[in-house]
Amino acid sequence: MVSGVTGGKLVLGVLGLRLVALAGVALLVAYLPRLARHCGVDPAAALWLGVLNPLVPLHLVAGAHNEAVMVGLLVAGLSLAFEHRYGTATVVVTLAALVKVPARVGQHRNAGAAPDRARRDG
Repeated sequence: MVSGVTGGKLVLGVLGLRLVALAGVALLVAYLPRLARHCGVDPAAALWLGVLNPLVPLHLVAGAHNEAVMVGLLVAGLSLAFEHRYGTATVVVTLAALVKVPARVGQHRNAGAAPDRARRDG
């Protein structure tokens, strides 16, 4: 996608990949504290360990990989699942799995959460 938009220009392509990675990191910044709160973890500590550590810019942003997008979408989807927004969560986690297959693990969490909740409430 980035290559098609930049017309094969190397510098623009590298900058485009960094922007896509930063979008994934932005998702982490927005949703990681919410997910931490749902799991009983200090949101500040989760943000520090998950986003503000030196490995994030070195691996997720500087590398020409798409893990940042996958992780950002996965964290957003899991956070939405904890907020009982199962339809939206399933769509977001599926988008993460379309980026990279390991995110499919999140789909198993979402698939099991809705029936468990219905059984407890019903």
